[in-house]
Amino acid sequence: MKIVDAGYKLDLHIHSIYSKGKDKDKVNYNTLNHVGELVKKLTENGVQLCAITDHDAFGYDMYLAMKNYECKEGCSVVRVFPGIEFSVEFKGKSENAIVHVIAIFDNANIEKISKIESCFIDESGQPTYDCEMAFSEEKFLSILRKINLDTVLIAHQKNTLTSQNARKSDANSVGEERFQEFIYTDFFEAFEFKNKKNEIFNKSYAFSRGIVEDIRFITGSDCHDWRCYPKETVSDNSEFRYTYVKCLPTFRGLVMAITDYRRIKTVNSFFNPAETYLPSIIMTINGVDTEIPLSRGINVIIGDNSIGKSLLLHKITDYRKKQSKLLKPSIAKSYDKYLKQNGITIHSK
Repeated sequence: MKIVDAGYKLDLHIHSIYSKGKDKDKVNYNTLNHVGELVKKLTENGVQLCAITDHDAFGYDMYLAMKNYECKEGCSVVRVFPGIEFSVEFKGKSENAIVHVIAIFDNANIEKISKIESCFIDESGQPTYDCEMAFSEEKFLSILRKINLDTVLIAHQKNTLTSQNARKSDANSVGEERFQEFIYTDFFEAFEFKNKKNEIFNKSYAFSRGIVEDIRFITGSDCHDWRCYPKETVSDNSEFRYTYVKCLPTFRGLVMAITDYRRIKTVNSFFNPAETYLPSIIMTINGVDTEIPLSRGINVIIGDNSIGKSLLLHKITDYRKKQSKLLKPSIAKSYDKYLKQNGITIHSK
């Protein structure tokens, strides 16, 4: 049983040598031989969920090398997701603009993951662009269909949404009309920013337009030199703050978190410390003690009819519903009789 008692720290925007086609010498150090050093940096920073997302490239061997460190002793990384940072040209009202889109894929089907790059790389090893150094929106969507894996899309957004000048490759560089379309059609699951000061302005933008539930923000390091992680490069002076997500460490859990702004925070605080809750259900069955851990959120008890769900709930609430029509005294007595006959004692109240 997996219980979420804290958020998971993530970084879904890290580059490797496979970004050399666009980043040139900036990523020279980030080779397979230095994966261990990156993992050490991730562990020093407590990163638990991560992805290598290279520019219009996917290194399957790099993914496997990172995945090899999952859940190892002394390593903070719990899950590595396959991913790519695509360059996509979107049509704006007045002109087209290239937006960087981070695609994170479901990690369940290793065979499909091994074939990701073949879906958009030609025989010479070059991306099959149909625009200048970018994929058209139609080509991008066709690539995702060809990859045929569930996908989370995160739009690049280094400048704040309130900035007068849209930054190159940011989601709002397509113009206000198309950007609003992105938001209201949920084209992207989230928008990525880096500078922690941007969080205030981005949330202010969302509140002022009444779109708090429609737009989600996460952070990514965009690291291009593993030696200075989590900085992007040696000269990077921005203030980076990690994002935490409230979820299980699975792709499905990641999707649930990134599509719900309440499950995303830049502080690891998802539960009210003053809130009363039952941490577990403790019972003895035929002399054997059993403890069932509970989440601080909603817990669901599932079972067929007459299997004991109501009995359990009434017993842990100490029959407080005795006087109501929901629980007659005779039923309470039969519950106690059943527990005694089957050697069951429920200790939690």
